[in-house]
Amino acid sequence: IEAVEPDASAGQVDPRDEKIANLEAQLAEAQTRERDGILRVKAEMENLRRRTELDIEKAHKFALEKFINELLPVIDSLDRALEVADKANPDMSAMVEGIELTLKSMLDVVRKFGVDVISETNVPLDPNVHQAIAMVESD
Repeated sequence: IEAVEPDASAGQVDPRDEKIANLEAQLAEAQTRERDGILRVKAEMENLRRRTELDIEKAHKFALEKFINELLPVIDSLDRALEVADKANPDMSAMVEGIELTLKSMLDVVRKFGVDVISETNVPLDPNVHQAIAMVESD
């Protein structure tokens, strides 16, 4: 076994080691910033995706609502036509049957989109069932 002489420069810190330590610290800091940036971008993308889905859902809902609001007077007109039709007249039976089938078909279509016929009128507002669209002053 040989005795190793202590190096006179052992007490000194090699400037290259300091530089390496400094560069490693800078690298770790840059990696942390990069990771944080990636997480922020992912969160922003997820929020954007959610907002876009909600916007699309709202657009579909309002488009459907507008379409149904335009279609309801047509359904009401067909219903009134059936009320006043002379069903006893055999010459009118084909027309009455056509109106009935058209009305049934239209009602089936609107039901597919979540619209149901409410036959009751002048009933108190039930917020669990009804949606108030306007208020009217009463005496």
